[in-house]
Amino acid sequence: MSATVSPFNSGLQGGIPTSLDNRRVALVLLSGMESLGLKELRQHASDYVKRAEAGETMLITVAGRPSALLGPAGRKTWCAFDEVADIFRTDTDPTWETDRRLIDDPIADPWVSR
Repeated sequence: MSATVSPFNSGLQGGIPTSLDNRRVALVLLSGMESLGLKELRQHASDYVKRAEAGETMLITVAGRPSALLGPAGRKTWCAFDEVADIFRTDTDPTWETDRRLIDDPIADPWVSR
């Protein structure tokens, strides 16, 4: 007895996705999200991209097989300075003053002619 493989269950074993990508495809199919063919996407690409920007996720199919997901890109997440301030709080080098005294040249502006 062999399992039937259709465009919508390839990579699925007993209806259970076998990889992350297949789980995403299964989620799209089970959630009733829109599925559209590549030809339809090419003909109305700007409309579908606008819908994706608005937060909608669509399944792109090629020859009836799920091929890609079109959805919103991850948004930039801005952090308050307080959330990253620890990165900039470091102890100074305790030997810096000693090391600086070992350098013969005085500190000078390199752009000023001598």
